[in-house]
Amino acid sequence: MPCAEGPFSCSRVPMRVTDILGCVGGALVLMYVAVWIPLLGPLLMFLSPLLFLTYATKLGLQQGAVLAGLSVMAVVVVSTLTGHRQAIVFCIEFSVLGIVLSELFRRNLSLTETITAALAAMALFGFLILFGIGAARGLGPSEIIAAIIREQLQATVQLYHDMGAPVENAGEANDYAEMFIQTVSRIYPSLMVIGMGLVVVMNVMFARPLFRKIGLDYPAFQPADRWQAPEKLIWAVIAAGFGSLLASGTMQMAAINVLFVLSAVYFFQGLSIGFYYLNKYRVPLLIRAVLYLLILFQQFLMLLLALVGLFDQWLDFRRLRSDRTE
Repeated sequence: MPCAEGPFSCSRVPMRVTDILGCVGGALVLMYVAVWIPLLGPLLMFLSPLLFLTYATKLGLQQGAVLAGLSVMAVVVVSTLTGHRQAIVFCIEFSVLGIVLSELFRRNLSLTETITAALAAMALFGFLILFGIGAARGLGPSEIIAAIIREQLQATVQLYHDMGAPVENAGEANDYAEMFIQTVSRIYPSLMVIGMGLVVVMNVMFARPLFRKIGLDYPAFQPADRWQAPEKLIWAVIAAGFGSLLASGTMQMAAINVLFVLSAVYFFQGLSIGFYYLNKYRVPLLIRAVLYLLILFQQFLMLLLALVGLFDQWLDFRRLRSDRTE
């Protein structure tokens, strides 16, 4: 009987033992590499959706979901033994993202549609997990956010105590930590969405060379150096800007969070413009690497790229709209 089209279409090739070992073993390595390698480890962990995306694209959605389930079960067992229970949440979230991306790739959507849909699914799933953890602890949304940030800072504050700091200095550190928690808690939703967006973009971009190397179909996305945000998005920037200045209380914080997210969107547009001119003038790889590092460590350059992306709506630095009208 022929396979039916739909979200749970038949698998492309039979699952093998090597596929199970590769996916489950790869998931275990990627989930715990952040513990083994402090600096590079988290970056590799954020690429774990690419593992599930690859297997779901190769084997089909059903068998990809089965492998994701087996991987989560393996991570649960190891986390129970080692005490690193946070890896369970990451594995569930990133496996869901990989499965979602495989289905979006199959539908041949545009780059903007693919990233937006994947980010929406990941954000919804992430906030559901967040509120679920809060409900289990009997905490409200703002309280669970503050609790999570506090737990992440606890190790740093404890290290400060272990270094033999005087009581007065330790007290100051606790005060500063509490101020930091209260500040970050207010913009945590936007930081969470931006972080998820970075994970989605990284996995979509890295999937292209990987898929080509192993012979999988990659969607015919527009070149990254020609990407631009929807023109109507500028009205959301204007509304959020006025809201952050004129509103108060919850509405003001909501506007500020939206403004942060939109700033990240236009940063990527500014980065796309940078890619365009680097490609146009064939800038050597070494110089590109230096520029990327400067962008990564210099907040001023990030802000500059965001402004370039924003003003590209009117100035059309790459003449993309002119090319379309010819």
